[in-house]
Amino acid sequence: MKKRTISFWIITLIAMDQIIKLIIKQYYFQKDINILGGLVYFRPVINTSYSWFNSLFDLGVGYYSHIIFNILTIILMLVAINYIYYYNNNSTLTDIITILFISGAICSLIDKIFYGGSLDFIYLRSLFTFDIKDCYVSGGLVISFYTIYKYRDQIDNFKIKNIIVHYKKRL
Repeated sequence: MKKRTISFWIITLIAMDQIIKLIIKQYYFQKDINILGGLVYFRPVINTSYSWFNSLFDLGVGYYSHIIFNILTIILMLVAINYIYYYNNNSTLTDIITILFISGAICSLIDKIFYGGSLDFIYLRSLFTFDIKDCYVSGGLVISFYTIYKYRDQIDNFKIKNIIVHYKKRL
């Protein structure tokens, strides 16, 4: 895909996530609706633990630490993606992974800044509550695992120092 197409999809997914959250916050925040036989519910909640890991393990990691972590994650993703495109720029899978991960990370940052957490609204009974951006990230992970498996022979030769050398050459 062209950079313009990738940018279009990133902006579209971010807009979709945020528009849905604005509608939920304005009109449906107090609703609790059984969607699928007592297994899946529409149940909006602001996750003020800032992340699933922080919530699950009660780590107590604060707001600013999460903001910094989110920004660093976006930067590291962009560095890794730039490296991958430099050496393999014809992969639709890489384009999709890029779109999903960058969209999810930016949505996460927006949530933390504007909601003081994440507006999650899809509840899986006895498990957890999540939102659309979590689906973006999970989809990106699934496709990443598939891609890693598909290209495992090429990946066996990869070393982190290759990224450092790549960026030294470009500077």
